[in-house]
Amino acid sequence: MNLKSKIVLCLGIAIGMFFMFHATAFADDIGDTGGTDQGNATGTNIYTFSYIYDAGNDAIELRVDTKNPLNSFENTTSHTYTSPSDQIVLYTQNPICGNSIENAIATMNAVGGYNLSVSDVKAALNDLGYYDKGNGVWKYNGGYLTYVSAVKIRPQVHTIFYNANGGSGAPGNQTKTQGQQLFLSTMKPTRTGYTFKYWLASIGGNYNPGQEYTHNQDGGIVTMTAHWKDETAPDCSDFYAIPNYWSAGNGTVGFTVRDQGSGLESVVLQRYSAVTNSWSTVNSWSYNGTTSSQSGTYTETSEGVFYYKLTIEDKVGNSTTKISAYIYLDYSNPVISGVVFLTP
Repeated sequence: MNLKSKIVLCLGIAIGMFFMFHATAFADDIGDTGGTDQGNATGTNIYTFSYIYDAGNDAIELRVDTKNPLNSFENTTSHTYTSPSDQIVLYTQNPICGNSIENAIATMNAVGGYNLSVSDVKAALNDLGYYDKGNGVWKYNGGYLTYVSAVKIRPQVHTIFYNANGGSGAPGNQTKTQGQQLFLSTMKPTRTGYTFKYWLASIGGNYNPGQEYTHNQDGGIVTMTAHWKDETAPDCSDFYAIPNYWSAGNGTVGFTVRDQGSGLESVVLQRYSAVTNSWSTVNSWSYNGTTSSQSGTYTETSEGVFYYKLTIEDKVGNSTTKISAYIYLDYSNPVISGVVFLTP
């Protein structure tokens, strides 16, 4: 084999060994956990792994201390993985555990204000694909755990806020903690003129009072907004037609109405003639959604025997109907005796 061939062969072997010993490190696709490859280890360097809670990052980070300086540690004997994107390969198969994950969790509870159990955190790490090597060092398939954000190992907690949306009596806030069952408040708000139907959630979907709530998110507020429907017919507090005896004068029909939901749309007054046995519309009023009390009158100038029907409608189509007593009008002013008055 000539010199040129030997050089090419050696170069090929060197490149192959480089890729064999420097497998690509990775972090998960969410970006809150980090890991690095376990490189093939030779030599006598000693690695000590310590898990440290960093309040600034709100994460548990791996600090690696070595007996001898490493080029990858910038010729020092210590390196802390402060980001999931830090993927410096660790060339050790049997690291020693210094500060344990249990101690890091205790610090996390004390400094970070959490109340996490060791078993729950370890279960969360297992769910993420990590496991205890058996000596307190945490691994995944092919490498080591170097960084885990608190958001990945603590229960997610958020607030549920109720918006009465024009009504009153909304329930107080509730707190949803991941892993804990929660039912929405059974309280219902009230609103004059409207019927409460359900809660419309800011995350989408409709919820009923007392329904189980299973959504989880890390912080923030989910707003439950009351959804109302006007199912209440307009109110008629007064409706009259006079005189209810024979008269040579005019008749008067009057009303007072109100709708406190969607508001009044219209009032229609119809007259029934006992002489012709027929109905006719004699007047109408438009209100365009007002919710205040409204009154109106109609003057009857025709002769005859009449009664009246009042139809009140609100903006969404709810309606109320009222019937009056008979009135008796005869402008010739006759003297009538022994008359039986009619009832509508």
